[in-house]
Amino acid sequence: MVLTGVLHVHTRHSDGTGSVEEVIEAAARCGLDFIGINDHRTLAARHEGWLGMHRGVFVLPGAELEDSRRNCHVLAYGIDSLPSTRDTREQIAAIREAGGLSIAAHPCERGGHLPGTRSYGWTMPVEGVDGVEVWNYMSMWKAGLTPWNFRDRVVRPDRMSIHPCGESIRRWFSCGGCAVGGPDAHAIRLGIGRFHTCIFPYEMLFSRLRMHLVIDSDWDRRDVQGERAILDSIRAGRCFVSNALLGDARGFSARVDGGRLSVSVPGRSEVVVGTASGEIARIPVEDSACTEMEVPAGVPLSVEVRKGEGTWIWCGLPCSSR
Repeated sequence: MVLTGVLHVHTRHSDGTGSVEEVIEAAARCGLDFIGINDHRTLAARHEGWLGMHRGVFVLPGAELEDSRRNCHVLAYGIDSLPSTRDTREQIAAIREAGGLSIAAHPCERGGHLPGTRSYGWTMPVEGVDGVEVWNYMSMWKAGLTPWNFRDRVVRPDRMSIHPCGESIRRWFSCGGCAVGGPDAHAIRLGIGRFHTCIFPYEMLFSRLRMHLVIDSDWDRRDVQGERAILDSIRAGRCFVSNALLGDARGFSARVDGGRLSVSVPGRSEVVVGTASGEIARIPVEDSACTEMEVPAGVPLSVEVRKGEGTWIWCGLPCSSR
């Protein structure tokens, strides 16, 4: 079965504007199966007991770590305490030692020119993590943000993230592991005094970039066991990202077996297959169909499903993916 959810969400425990309960309610209204919370340098949501199923949504309370200069952000899941160090390599090692999952967050982020929009990209090689965030809605929205283009980007925000970040994809090819995406949701509020408005509500962002996980239909939904099942699926690369604005991604699958790639696509689109060296195939799909092709053995592959001018689905298949 396939679970649909969202990773990389912030609450009031750091720089988000909603409570954990409000985030869960928004996820439930959007029909999500799971939600990943990553407040900065805190596991407060986990310590408050939010791990597990709430309102039909499985909550993964994690954290977002950073180095001493506030760069090299790491999404951490499946840990009960924060690493005691601000050294990125040591943080990654501590997460692994605890049996958790580490993902390089927005590694190639570009900053804007307004307060609070500086880059938090990686200033060192992306190595040792379990995966890479290749598609981050808010990170791409703020790149190059100025007072002159601010209004246009608020009115038409989706134009900034119609494709995953190409440089982050190249980092994934180099690093390996899983490839994920998410909104980096904060539910930003703007205003003066008592007069505020939310320009990117949780519910709006949960209807954009979504994660899909392939998991056993009889997966154990109990707190720790359920978390382990979900994290194991992500770690193994049994996942893909979709832009829900372009359609329902249910029915998509990509699998490599014996040097042969099989891709099932749920609608009319174009499938683009690539390696670290570049594009190796481009296949038009007239309707829901399954296509197969020979691929290089023993190398990670990217499978992108395009619809119109945008990316509908993006899947990174690590070497060991099945």
